[in-house]
Amino acid sequence: MKKIFLVLSIALCNSFTFAQKPTTVTGHFTGIPAGTPIVFEKLNYSFVKPIDTFKVAADGGFIFKDSVKEEGLYRIRLTDALNVLVVLQPTTQLVKIETDTVRMKTFDYTVEGSPLTAQIRDFVIQANQKYGVVQSLGAELQNPMLPDSIKQMKQMQLNFYNSQATLFVQSYLDTVTSPVIGSFGGLSFIDVKSDVKFATKLEKRLYDTYKDNSLVHDFVAHAEDLKKQMEPPSAFPVGSEVPDIVLKDTSGKEIHLYDIKDKYVLIDFWASWCGPCRAENPNVAAMYQKYKDKGFTVFSISLDSDKKKWETAIAKDKLAWPYHVSELKGWQSQICQPWKIQSIPSNFLIDKDKKVIGNNLRGEDLQNVLQQLLDKQ
Repeated sequence: MKKIFLVLSIALCNSFTFAQKPTTVTGHFTGIPAGTPIVFEKLNYSFVKPIDTFKVAADGGFIFKDSVKEEGLYRIRLTDALNVLVVLQPTTQLVKIETDTVRMKTFDYTVEGSPLTAQIRDFVIQANQKYGVVQSLGAELQNPMLPDSIKQMKQMQLNFYNSQATLFVQSYLDTVTSPVIGSFGGLSFIDVKSDVKFATKLEKRLYDTYKDNSLVHDFVAHAEDLKKQMEPPSAFPVGSEVPDIVLKDTSGKEIHLYDIKDKYVLIDFWASWCGPCRAENPNVAAMYQKYKDKGFTVFSISLDSDKKKWETAIAKDKLAWPYHVSELKGWQSQICQPWKIQSIPSNFLIDKDKKVIGNNLRGEDLQNVLQQLLDKQ
């Protein structure tokens, strides 16, 4: 269950910058005793900036003002559980918000003067509803008295509703134009570790257009940090020179990596039993056919233990390059340790001087790099 993000640290800021035409946020929170303090604050992933505190009037009325210099995410907070999100732009002049403590629990409030605030409200309500079903099913599955047949049915339902919720969030974030709502959605509802491809696509789209927005900057930095945590340190990072590899091919002949001269080489770790490897093979084969006459080849290192299955996979996937080697020891292959191979597919793209210029390039990433290197030759 993905939840709205919690800001990890608070940077207290007591200064207040007055502008000639500050944005005004006003309205009523009914059901709150007069004099109850509510806080107006700006949110980023890495900090919360308090703007002002207001003690509500007898009718629940409040008013806040701030000089807005970029599209930003704000919060009117009664408690951590009772709050309202507001999206403000430099052109926003007056925003009116009406709700009560009961509606606030489900993120329900009316808003005037800020279409983006209404948009983020609707997005959160829909996403929370969809993930709420997932959370409810997850709670049911914790019941130790539940029969196995019912557990299996509930698990199938959970998987289905979770995939539907994820599809909704991804489809929404694919088209949203607000940098704040896009970043907020990425931080709140996208699990970067399980949705790496989508998170990377969202990062790129937002950064290419809104790189000066502070929330976009925070989202990209956070996502990149998570991705770095996922990946074990590379044995040979970009810029380092790789050592020679000497292994036997399918005929038993020793093949040396260093015997390949004046070519860009993709050192590709794979196996016939590896589904993701086999799924990527058509892309690698297509790149070989396209660029083999322009100075590109592949040096495939298989972690197979069955020679026949290895040879069958080479033929079936049409891996036409001449460099196929293996120790035929599976994960016990000695090559794994110095190259820090902990999962496959895994690859290193090296230049003509045997220096790494790319790690784990797959799909479009491999295509783009080879295009930049070789299409002009």
